[in-house]
Amino acid sequence: MKYTNFILLFALVGFTSLTKAQENIPTVPKENFFKFGVQLGIGLGFENIDVFPYTETDQDGNVTGSGDASISAGGGWHINISGDYIIQKKYSIGANFGYHSSFLRPELEDASVRFNRLSFQPTFKYMIGLDKYKYQTLNFGTGYGFYFSPKLKLDIDDAGKASSNYKGSSGFHFLAEYEFFGDKTVGCIVGLKYYNVSFESKEEIGVQEFDDFNGNGIDLYVTITLR
Repeated sequence: MKYTNFILLFALVGFTSLTKAQENIPTVPKENFFKFGVQLGIGLGFENIDVFPYTETDQDGNVTGSGDASISAGGGWHINISGDYIIQKKYSIGANFGYHSSFLRPELEDASVRFNRLSFQPTFKYMIGLDKYKYQTLNFGTGYGFYFSPKLKLDIDDAGKASSNYKGSSGFHFLAEYEFFGDKTVGCIVGLKYYNVSFESKEEIGVQEFDDFNGNGIDLYVTITLR
């Protein structure tokens, strides 16, 4: 929940920037330029593995719910920095570099599990203008991402800490975005990305799902851009 709140706050800052930017739109838009961005997002993995059973109780000790806390190699939260070159406000060529961390759902007080990885994601986008000067665009893109230093980390109150390293991996991704270019410097992107990747453990864990960890997922993200 804390990650979601932080990303919602980041999105609010982005939309506030857009409101201000709309008051200062330049008369003549640039067609070719570089832009840089900071992106925050949160997502869901398509394959979740049950790790710990849990029971919820009220203040009187009555059981109010139970289930299994699960982890995925996809989804979680991420932070990226990006660089893109825009061509005629019709094409975008660029890449993201970021940090991703999946976590238990629901999160537990006595146990923590994280699946962390770094990524480098070159992407090509086709941009469709929504107004005369293309201050607003719909972007559709595809690319091929590379994922580095994947690691599964466990911290259990009764058992201590453990970790498992995975091999680097790669896979395709596809995205759709709404972008507002705003004034001379500030813009904002809201996007949805699907990615396909899997991770192979360097040392055999002995659990089929963890030895070949499915990292497919979908992310919702907000990017604040400067140019």
